[in-house]
Amino acid sequence: MLSACATTEVLNVWQEKGTEDLKFANVLVIGVIKEPGYRSLFEDSMVEQLNKLGTKASASYKLFPNVDYLDKSIISAKIKDLNMDGVIVVRLIDQKKETVHTPGSTSVSGSYYRGYPYATTYNRSNTWYGYYDNSYRMAYSPGYSVEYDVTTAEANVYDAKKEALVWSAMTETAETSVSKAITSYVKEVNKKLAASNLF
Repeated sequence: MLSACATTEVLNVWQEKGTEDLKFANVLVIGVIKEPGYRSLFEDSMVEQLNKLGTKASASYKLFPNVDYLDKSIISAKIKDLNMDGVIVVRLIDQKKETVHTPGSTSVSGSYYRGYPYATTYNRSNTWYGYYDNSYRMAYSPGYSVEYDVTTAEANVYDAKKEALVWSAMTETAETSVSKAITSYVKEVNKKLAASNLF
């Protein structure tokens, strides 16, 4: 995946049988992320995408400001008070770093000389001057390395009234920054949520 492009891959999706007629209208989004800034960015992004699907959604950090861990009774009271019918909980399962190295390349630039086309790959010459001339025109692009954060995450959707799991997805995201990872993750997960017909 890293060699192709940095993105989010959905590893698997599960949906409870018999939920074809279930439709969530008002859901709570909870991102289990300890960094407040990333949590708010993630929850806001999820809420925005869910709203585009026609579902009312609320970010937990706005309903419970300055609170890291939430007691069940507090969440349940808010769900009842706001007449919510669904809860989406997303948590990180694993996180690691991987480095992808792109090797350097060499090319020969210049005019048509002794049969050497413009910007061809560097080749050895049979004459000393041809070798010298090619060497003088040789251009080298150095290789480079890119470090990716590879994150495995799980998204679960619950029926708030029954407190039952109805949908789940496991994903792997490889990106160079947290903000890019969140954007990629939310985009792909919401495609699957839309396909579930639960929203």
